[in-house]
Amino acid sequence: MSEQINPPGMILLYTGIGILLALGIGLLAGLLNGFLISKLRITPILATLGTGQIFTGLAVVLTGGPAITGFPDGWNFIGNGKVLGLATPFVLFVIVAGAVAILLTRTTFGVNLMLIGTNPRAAIFAGLRKDRMILYSYMLTGMMAAIAGIILSGRTNAAKSDYGASYLLQAVLIAVLGGTNPAGGKGRVLGVSIALIALMLLSSGFQILRFSNHLIDFIWGGFLLIVIALNAFRNTDR
Repeated sequence: MSEQINPPGMILLYTGIGILLALGIGLLAGLLNGFLISKLRITPILATLGTGQIFTGLAVVLTGGPAITGFPDGWNFIGNGKVLGLATPFVLFVIVAGAVAILLTRTTFGVNLMLIGTNPRAAIFAGLRKDRMILYSYMLTGMMAAIAGIILSGRTNAAKSDYGASYLLQAVLIAVLGGTNPAGGKGRVLGVSIALIALMLLSSGFQILRFSNHLIDFIWGGFLLIVIALNAFRNTDR
């Protein structure tokens, strides 16, 4: 009876529309961040933290607060399905990581973006349009954040305004641990991927040992400070 009301073709259509809407919203959110940073010269961390609070507030208002559940099977497949025996989230991760690696190393946009991060002043003298590159980069990261949200909601078969808040510290830690320079200009997708896998295994170990979430956050924060301090010490020696 349910298949007659919602045939597989319609479920696939609704899932596709939902994915496009999520990616579009992520693109617009990144566009807003890029505009604030590149045009209004707002400090990036302040701009993103501010807009993050705005987006969370809008989500709370639109949803009323509680989690939204009951997604169709097509959406659930994104987080819990398998493709050729491999988990769908892992397949999507490999595809996105590969695409970003090619973008950063094999395209003019990626090379210019790395140059701007390495030395913004020299990049301007070289004729690169810094503001446009920054705008494009934040639009790209907005879409990637949307992809992460899609996978997370598919994994839990639910969506809530503050689901991503608990992953903020881990995301920063993974980037820094993977060799990414917080000031820009240095970083490899392979290094970030290895750091991600390492922290996933470590997090699984914490769960097996029944560490509390507060203790885990404390460990992540301390680990992040240690890694940043070691990187700063290494750069000073050079």
